Amino acid sequence: MSSIPVVVMGMKRKSSKAIKTKKHFNKAGFKNVSIFYGLDLKGKNPEKIKSNQVVSYNNFDILRKNIDKPQLLIAEDDARITNKEGLMKHLKGGIKGIDRLIWNQ
Repeated sequence: MSSIPVVVMGMKRKSSKAIKTKKHFNKAGFKNVSIFYGLDLKGKNPEKIKSNQVVSYNNFDILRKNIDKPQLLIAEDDARITNKEGLMKHLKGGIKGIDRLIWNQ
């Protein structure tokens, strides 16, 4: 089990993807998982964010809201853990700065 907070980045209109990812992380041993529904360009876009900037915009919004947390994992709504033991070993070593977990096929 890991107490490192995980924020799943999703879109409200496709909330089922974020909910499935939250359950996936819970089953993988993360007990502090939340969902962040960020900017969706098919909704309101008051700041005129371009489509290739949405993920970065939402990441910065999450970081602003979690500035007080020394460790934080941000996952997109399609992230999957394929090597739980390797990931937990990596996390036990401590996160320094920002770690980005990516899906590698």
